[in-house]
Amino acid sequence: MPPTVTTVPATKQSDLRFTLYPIGLALSAIFLAATLAAGSLLPASHHVLHWRCQTNHIVCLLIGYILLCIIQIAGRTMSPMPCFLMAAAMHFVFLAAFFWLNTMCFNIWWTFRDLRPQSLEKSQERCRLRIYEAYAWGGPLIIAGTAAALDSVPNNSDYDFLRPRFGTSNCWFHGKSELNVQKTQSSIVRFYYISAFS
Repeated sequence: MPPTVTTVPATKQSDLRFTLYPIGLALSAIFLAATLAAGSLLPASHHVLHWRCQTNHIVCLLIGYILLCIIQIAGRTMSPMPCFLMAAAMHFVFLAAFFWLNTMCFNIWWTFRDLRPQSLEKSQERCRLRIYEAYAWGGPLIIAGTAAALDSVPNNSDYDFLRPRFGTSNCWFHGKSELNVQKTQSSIVRFYYISAFS
């Protein structure tokens, strides 16, 4: 279990940004929900594969923005365990949103690579969707699961740089060094993806 969350001085909590951020996130979540509702009401018989990828992307962003809005409203008054769980969940859904965006870009490239759209049979679409789902849900699950598992192991000064330390100073990564490790991991994933499909 992560250590207790430190309290914030009153001057920092009265900052206008901490009022505007939750409002902006809530508005974004409302419009993402409206986008999801409008997309589900329209007939999606023409580009089913792209529509499903886009729906998963929007759902990930919606959940991530809702969690981020809750964290912004609660501030640093949240107890350690819910803070840790929400940080790990946000890490997963924002990674999944990135991976779903990646699959949509790949799908657009694959469809128009010969400068003419190609139609797929339903079985081919289902097979490609299963591959996209395995990539877009599996990759973030491995990365976020590894981060949460590393954060749950007992402290060891030799391997402390690998720990994201969710919930120690706020309901996200602890500091800049943890974010830099995360950026390095994302760069490795992008390099692998680019080299695999080049």
